[in-house]
Amino acid sequence: MLFKTRFHDGLRSGAIDLTFRRWDRPQAKPGGRYRVGADIELAVSSVGEVELDDVTPAEADRAGFGDLQELLRMLARDGGKRVFHVEFAARSSKPVPIPTSELSGRELAELAERLRAMDKRAKAGPWAEPTLALVAAHPQRRAGDLAQMCRRETRLFKTDVRKLKKLGLTRSFEIGYELTERGRQVLSALADGGTG
Repeated sequence: MLFKTRFHDGLRSGAIDLTFRRWDRPQAKPGGRYRVGADIELAVSSVGEVELDDVTPAEADRAGFGDLQELLRMLARDGGKRVFHVEFAARSSKPVPIPTSELSGRELAELAERLRAMDKRAKAGPWAEPTLALVAAHPQRRAGDLAQMCRRETRLFKTDVRKLKKLGLTRSFEIGYELTERGRQVLSALADGGTG
């Protein structure tokens, strides 16, 4: 499967684990492995046909798009074909750089403000600081366990952790997550109220 270069970092980090394709018939199959670029391999877990009206904002985020409308615009460019939903796990031989340097006061304030903005947009209420705190308290714990602890659906919990990962605040393991140094700095600042 082909992906534009702008999606490669998300594939390498695991932030992108879903894609939508316009095909006359399926061009990928569950259990299949597909190369992307020189260092990324996708292991496909499911392929299914979907209706555009059923695609959700959370799925657009998982596919690496800024919002649902951006994904729908991309799919509209190649109209007339069936739409397929492809889920996969990506592996890369290229290490993903994770920022570890000390954040400046300004960077810390900007990140905290960004998290607050995410929280304001969330219909279910604030999630960013509680999620960071939960991951800090339970490193490498199963996502399903963490979701149960905060009474959230596992799929939605994973989507939120991916948002934090894109900001360099968490890292993923085969099982569970942990905070990066940057994530610890942001959580500490939020807990202290020192970024407001």
